[in-house]
Amino acid sequence: MCKLDSSLLQADGGIPLLGEDGVLLPEHTPQLVGAAAGEAGEAGVVDAPPNGGMSFSPQGTAAWLGLFDPVSTSATTTQISADQRRILYVVDSSVGAKSIALTDEADALGLLPGFSFAVKRRGGSNVVINLTATTDTIDGATSMTLSADGDFAIVVYLGLGKWTALKGTAGGSSTPAGTFLGRYVYTSGTGATHTPNAAATLCRLILVGAGGGGGGADSSAPGQSGVGGGGASGGVNYHDWPVSGNITFTVPSAGGAGGAAGNNGGTAGADSTATGSGLTLTSKGGPGGASMASGSTFAQAAAGIIATNPDPGDIDIPAAPASDGRRLNGSLCWGGDGASGPFGGGGSGSGGGAVGGAASGYGAGGGGASALSSTRRAGGAGSGGLFIVEEYT
Repeated sequence: MCKLDSSLLQADGGIPLLGEDGVLLPEHTPQLVGAAAGEAGEAGVVDAPPNGGMSFSPQGTAAWLGLFDPVSTSATTTQISADQRRILYVVDSSVGAKSIALTDEADALGLLPGFSFAVKRRGGSNVVINLTATTDTIDGATSMTLSADGDFAIVVYLGLGKWTALKGTAGGSSTPAGTFLGRYVYTSGTGATHTPNAAATLCRLILVGAGGGGGGADSSAPGQSGVGGGGASGGVNYHDWPVSGNITFTVPSAGGAGGAAGNNGGTAGADSTATGSGLTLTSKGGPGGASMASGSTFAQAAAGIIATNPDPGDIDIPAAPASDGRRLNGSLCWGGDGASGPFGGGGSGSGGGAVGGAASGYGAGGGGASALSSTRRAGGAGSGGLFIVEEYT
């Protein structure tokens, strides 16, 4: 976003061009013209740059085109008229220098203070805005040059033949540092590769291990019961990585299996990993819940425990423990709840003789089962891992 001292941009007659925050007011902001109405928006135009920002980079896959885009001659001159207010001209200078000329005094063209247009250079040769009337100036000079591919300027008329320009460069404010480029979500992969966008300089990574399965439950005779503990959630890592090559990652598509019906503990979730130049991340899978032998006296089936991430990132969240399963007697018992995480909900532990609930989302633990009256039950499965890559300039 480009901000100037508002005292420098007061139009004749006191018409303000900048708001109190120093940003060009919307009524003076140029518009971006698309190749087709469906690409650019309603009536073929969208505001650009938005909210006074300085980026003219098109969003999505639209092939943006300006109304002034000469390609067939080595030098071209055009005159800006009053009906071309708030237009972005994308000037193709790949075959030679181009010139946009205001060939008469601006007041004679019927331009009012606050009139604005924008120019962006696309190509290897200079694009020059010439003010040929001897009394007209742009920031005190009779011309302004866009000297690098991608440079641009918002040109604003102040009245009495005076213009000013808010300029940006291809390597600077035209694509500001920290601009969000895209988000990529992976829910599976073994030794898979993520290739960052060529413009990305930073990847914000979120890596989640798979959740553990809940314990099964055993009841081998009437009057006896059993339960399973809940599965732990997977570990989570948040990490900012300066882009250097590709990322190799492994993400389990499923969580740990619930314990089979009977005295069987749940399976631990698998780890998620991400590696690259200067990058080693591991988010542990959550341990599974335990089970117990059939019986009629008080007992507990341990939940999946905390598992520390061996290769932590900037923010490290270990696998979270679940709740234990509890048996009070041969007819009253309940399985432990699976642990929830930032991206998934733990499965519910069951009571009254039922299977454990499966986890939802990503990286959560399965619920423990409960068993009564000689009927064994299975624990709930944990949910799989997750890898999110957010790219920024």
